Amino acid sequence: DDVIIPDTIKLQKSINLVGKTASEREATWDNLRNLVTNMKAAATPNGKTFVFAPQTFLGSPSEPISYTMRLDEGIKKANGDAAFGRFGKMYEWQFEVSTIIDSTPPTITSVIPLPPATNEDTYARNVVMQVNFSEAIDPTTVSGVVSADARKNESKIKVQKSNGAVEGIVAIANQYKTIEFVTNDECGKNSCGGAVYCLPGNETITVRVPSARLTTTTDDDPFTADIPYNGIVDIAGNAFDGNNRRGADGKPISDGPGDPPFIFAGSSYQFSGTTNIPKDDFVWTFNTNDTIDLTPPKIEALTPNPGKGNVLLDQSLRATFSKQLMSSTFNSANVLLEPTINYWTETENVAGKTVGVIKHDRFEKNTAYTPTITAGVKDGFQNCYFPCAGLSCNPTKQAPSCKLP
Repeated sequence: DDVIIPDTIKLQKSINLVGKTASEREATWDNLRNLVTNMKAAATPNGKTFVFAPQTFLGSPSEPISYTMRLDEGIKKANGDAAFGRFGKMYEWQFEVSTIIDSTPPTITSVIPLPPATNEDTYARNVVMQVNFSEAIDPTTVSGVVSADARKNESKIKVQKSNGAVEGIVAIANQYKTIEFVTNDECGKNSCGGAVYCLPGNETITVRVPSARLTTTTDDDPFTADIPYNGIVDIAGNAFDGNNRRGADGKPISDGPGDPPFIFAGSSYQFSGTTNIPKDDFVWTFNTNDTIDLTPPKIEALTPNPGKGNVLLDQSLRATFSKQLMSSTFNSANVLLEPTINYWTETENVAGKTVGVIKHDRFEKNTAYTPTITAGVKDGFQNCYFPCAGLSCNPTKQAPSCKLP
């Protein structure tokens, strides 16, 4: 949208700040020649994620260029509190853009639940629907409410049962590469007393992940989506390539249910025998049963091992869980790293389990760091992580977390 971006949000070309004092670093923001001013902005419906899109290409076709994004202390939460809490008064990060233009469309790498190999393949009702993409997705095109009432729809994902829509909320996670759908139908409590939400039981669920309408103004970038987006795009504005054909087939004229064009075969998605190549919407089905999975996940392995010394300063921290996780819960609210350092989280699904990954800025030398994984982390059936069922630790009622040295 065309909005005025406040002075508390700045993007500028970076200069070499190594060895500079705090005042010298601050002075670089006064050089208006380096500021990027022509940007558009959008937000997800929950007000937690914001997208700032420069309207001209960043960088240079001849050399890589570094940029710094800065969010100043004037940014507040909805309740008036400072936005960044323990991170300090402001938050900034650096990134580098290459000399190339991204014209590669996003594709789907995996889905949960899987399409049935046989009609007997079913899932417990409280399974969380998860879609994993090959790259980061624009969160404003997927996040939000899924409703039977089109006027209330915020997400472009559609979830159907045999006799109508399934309502719920789509969240984005895992560095914007994973989306998850949870229904509005509360059906029980997990071991932490939290609500568990369920899909209809003994049903065939159909999910449509829509592509976006393509622009007709460019031949060089055939996947460029038309604005405003009416389907899923990546963070460079490339329309979702749902059939993974590497061809810009575009959005179907009609998005009626039709026949799901994809089945799961071994480790890849294939057309299900249709004679016509489908457009770039991705549609699949899965079956539910009438059970509820209330088995909590536990940690089976940690890397590096607790108490290990001489850890590389840039080494990622990894925790392998016994079940697949709800990726949106493995986040900085539920996973902590102390002493204070910039860090971020990712998840990897491997052989029916999830590896939670903590990445970070370079550690300080000769410093002990403590990662903490709390009971706010949930598995793919919304069960909270149960510390005392896994590796040795001593959680209490007041602190139900596994904190290892």
